[in-house]
Amino acid sequence: DPAGHLVIVHATGRNRQEEAFSAMARLKKAGIPFVAVVTKDHPAQAAIARDAEGRCIFLPRLEANLQPLMDTLLYYRFARRFAEAHGRQADEFPRNRAKSVTAGRSRGNIPFSPARELQVLAEQNRRILSASAAENIPDGELLWEKTAASEEALYYRRLRDIGDQLASGAYNPLCPEMHPAAVNRLAALIFDELSQDGEIIFVPLDCPADAAVRNVACQWSRFLRCAMRTALIGESVLHFPEDALLVFVASRPPETELLWQLLGNVSGHCLWLGAEIPAAAAQMLTRSIGYFPLPDSAGPAAGDLLYASLSLLLIRATGIRRPDQAAILEQHFAQAGNVIRRVLDDADLSDEIAAAMTANRDYRTAFYIGASTGTGPAWTGFFDRHSPVDLAWHPFGESAHGPLATVDNRVAEKFVQIRDRSELVNAFGDRQVAEWERRFLGQMEIAELLDNGFSLKQKPFPSVFYAEGNWYFPVLRKEYDPAGDNLIILDATRNHYFSHALDELATCGCRYARMIVITQTPFCSEPGKRALFNHPVSHLLCLPALEGGEGAEYISGFLLPFAMNLVGTRMAALRVSG
Repeated sequence: DPAGHLVIVHATGRNRQEEAFSAMARLKKAGIPFVAVVTKDHPAQAAIARDAEGRCIFLPRLEANLQPLMDTLLYYRFARRFAEAHGRQADEFPRNRAKSVTAGRSRGNIPFSPARELQVLAEQNRRILSASAAENIPDGELLWEKTAASEEALYYRRLRDIGDQLASGAYNPLCPEMHPAAVNRLAALIFDELSQDGEIIFVPLDCPADAAVRNVACQWSRFLRCAMRTALIGESVLHFPEDALLVFVASRPPETELLWQLLGNVSGHCLWLGAEIPAAAAQMLTRSIGYFPLPDSAGPAAGDLLYASLSLLLIRATGIRRPDQAAILEQHFAQAGNVIRRVLDDADLSDEIAAAMTANRDYRTAFYIGASTGTGPAWTGFFDRHSPVDLAWHPFGESAHGPLATVDNRVAEKFVQIRDRSELVNAFGDRQVAEWERRFLGQMEIAELLDNGFSLKQKPFPSVFYAEGNWYFPVLRKEYDPAGDNLIILDATRNHYFSHALDELATCGCRYARMIVITQTPFCSEPGKRALFNHPVSHLLCLPALEGGEGAEYISGFLLPFAMNLVGTRMAALRVSG
């Protein structure tokens, strides 16, 4: 299209063809060119070809269970031809697919038992509360809010309000109708029936809901003794087991026809949390497990509101059977306000985000790589709304299966090679070279680096890196066009998945990727996490630590969604203003 996007509408699946045809009609009306992929001999083939202006790919029509195989073959071939048309050579693609995948093989840190993890949270609660008197974060509007554009500032204010409500225990605006009978039914189902062989299936109906339920499933599956998983948006509920609990979550009311289609296909337990729906549908859910409407679910920070409300609902249900555990979790969630305020008032983090996005302002595409939580879907929404950068997300371990090939590995054309200092000064000026030396070499001089290599025990980070026989600054060459490259944003903030992040650093480092790494300040001083600094990274963003009575405290997985959503919004917004 005129913005440089390739739009493909895939319409070979029988069950969602009407949605695909509707998308084609909207694209045609908006004047956006697209490619249509449909099966041969479709009744609407002539109309599709007309709307797509002849840009059609017709595939043989197979049985529904075999059609995905044909589709996959098409996209394998298409991806290669597309890459070659954009200057990629065959020897640039990862040659040994099986070997490239094994780079992301870590199992992650061995998790604590639920009882031990709750004990860790209780100890952290105690340390943070003992230091709370020393906290010096002002009330009212904070630094990021003062420097934000209107829509961005509105999101910050709404999220700050959610955090303040969690901190104060004033939960009514978050989840106003937690009827005791419904909470009792939910507790009985979770702790008596589902704890054996059942499962909780979250059914998100829109993107904010998808982000929220992924965060809930990631954290709560370790505490509640039942399996949890997240359905895809638009996935049919017909194949879900009857003994499962279906949790419908929506930030906006779905279309009436879709709502009744969903509820009409449910044969087991279900509950609703989110936007208000018609009374007849609400009564049906009330007769099952429960109906929990949120009046302001579609406003700013919709995903954060749904995550907080779902977590509060599970805390209340836990409190029916395990009040001591629920008290620990409730006290921990009360720290959300502290986390949100610390991030919103962190000038250093804001400056680092601005520097990272300014240095990478010419990138048009980016990957967010992290754990299978809701942060990835949430960030794609932030960038869609605020930034010209097209951001896609991939869970840990997936990049080696194909996305890795989209990273430009021509290191000499991409980064500034370190040569004799006089040559660098002639090319870039003494002031710029001195800044690079200070930032990437610390106390070492260029001549010493070229003669002896990196010999400092504590090298700075980010630092220079060695590739293909030469040393490089992690700085893009002025003449480099990143149109054929992908910016990598790597999430190394979760303790449980830290080894996965190191695997991704190694995998992307083999392709000399341009990388921004996000981690937590306490991690930078942990000996077991120093391996983070062994990889070529252009920018490091550190979430602020919480104040504890015995030193700095890291942000737990329960509270990280709030902090990471703030960072994602800031990065997307500063990409525009920068």
